[in-house]
Amino acid sequence: AGLVVAKAAKPGQDMRFDRPAIGPATVELLAEIGAAMIGVEAGVALILERDRTLELARSKNVTIYGYAENRG
Repeated sequence: AGLVVAKAAKPGQDMRFDRPAIGPATVELLAEIGAAMIGVEAGVALILERDRTLELARSKNVTIYGYAENRG
């Protein structure tokens, strides 16, 4: 319990073809393993089925946190 997961692009990842993404299945898996939060890179990661994903996260007590990577 309390596990925190991060979803971000790898350095040099080609965003035209391969973007990090989460969706309902991600939230279901996180709830199953007892994760408390997933951090997604704001402006980069996609949230599939956004409304459904966010509502499911609320119902499963999984926090979705958008963070900005400092690429200095």
